[in-house]
Amino acid sequence: RLRAAAHGPIEAFLSRGGNLPIVVITANRPDMLEQTLVSLLKVRGVRPADVLIVQDGTDPSVLSVARSFKFEPVCHEHRLRGAAMDGAQKIAAHYRFVLTTVFERFPAAPAAIVVEDDFLFSPD
Repeated sequence: RLRAAAHGPIEAFLSRGGNLPIVVITANRPDMLEQTLVSLLKVRGVRPADVLIVQDGTDPSVLSVARSFKFEPVCHEHRLRGAAMDGAQKIAAHYRFVLTTVFERFPAAPAAIVVEDDFLFSPD
């Protein structure tokens, strides 16, 4: 006889009416970011208050797109210590920054949804 699985922290959070934060990772593709935000904000249940944009760098055109949607992105500027980082190290450092930032901004959330600026979403 099978027993129902116990609710984990994500299910408990959602059953209490919580919404998982959605982190949009971007860098230097403003057109892609715009398309992603247009499609994301059409998805049923997505609230702008739950969306966090984290930019790798400070490309002004990306900042402008985010602000046109009333978002203020968090910008990550790599601070090098010692030797320069290779590409994989920069990506790992940025993801660490992204995850640290989202859980600082949404401390009650047991998880987050991470998407990139080239994702397109179906509204349903």
